[in-house]
Amino acid sequence: MSIRHKNIESSSRRCQPSTVIYKHNDKLLNKTFQHSTLSKHVNLADHQLAISAPHLKANMTRCQEKHTTKHEDAVRSLLMCVDWMVTENLPLSKFKSLIDLLYESKFSASKLLVHESLSKVADTHLNESLSASPVVTVMSDESIDISNTKPLVIYAQIISDDMKPSTLYVNNMECTDATGKGIAASLLEEFQQRGIPTSKIVSMGSDGASAMTGKQNVQQPLQHQNPHIVNVHCVAHRLSLCTSQAASKNSHLQAHQQILTELFCYFKGSSKRQGKLKDIQTILDDPCLIIKEIHSVRWLSYFNALSTAQRILDSLLIHLAEADGNEDPKAVGLRKRVSIY
Repeated sequence: MSIRHKNIESSSRRCQPSTVIYKHNDKLLNKTFQHSTLSKHVNLADHQLAISAPHLKANMTRCQEKHTTKHEDAVRSLLMCVDWMVTENLPLSKFKSLIDLLYESKFSASKLLVHESLSKVADTHLNESLSASPVVTVMSDESIDISNTKPLVIYAQIISDDMKPSTLYVNNMECTDATGKGIAASLLEEFQQRGIPTSKIVSMGSDGASAMTGKQNVQQPLQHQNPHIVNVHCVAHRLSLCTSQAASKNSHLQAHQQILTELFCYFKGSSKRQGKLKDIQTILDDPCLIIKEIHSVRWLSYFNALSTAQRILDSLLIHLAEADGNEDPKAVGLRKRVSIY
């Protein structure tokens, strides 16, 4: 009898490997020790598969581990390339050409090792730049995003050794306490973790909100540690407030903004209208643009909406005229008002 038949259990008179693999099918199991039956069973493909099953399983596990290792090495290679480009201040637009070069030169990805994560390298460079500057100006703004959380974005302005100013992105963190005291605590904690003392912060730039410039503002806790900190209301924001408030008292500008808003709503609610407008733009060789929305919190949104409508005015009037012919009451009113202005 073959050595392989030691796997046959004498008590149950069954082939042990086949029992394990095909225990749900009794027809494939031999119950006797007759020599002819055993010979036939040994030559069965099911028996051969049962014998080789453990080896196949081990090979599959090794293949999966090898594939995972190659995938991880490839990801490490890509991260190392980005890390090197950030360290060398190279534009990320060159990333694809760098990868193509490595691929064409058959550079082995398995030889690449990432010694530091990308975020750690960026943080180290940021901390070194902040520490090297004699003074630091902090700029921050808080808002509410679509997930109903309160992010606090922080920027810093520094001066290099050759007296050239630069602006650095510091962090975009969640601020649980949006009061002046809470924002100040978040700012102090952020810069303390980066090794920047409060005495180095000379000014604080903000949008002029009550939490920033009101009675219980951010500057008070900061000035308690550094009384020389100057609070600066963003000049661009102040200019935007002046122009928006001046425009709100001009009836002609208000009517003009209302027309642009109605145009945006007219095309936003219908993909069919947007498609027809795009077809007309293609025929007239106009730029394929969509009507922009005016946002009160975006300074250049009014200019962008007006500029877009002016650039595609011919296509816009033709589209409204065709809709007017189809007895669309909204198109009739919009066409008259757009033609006047």
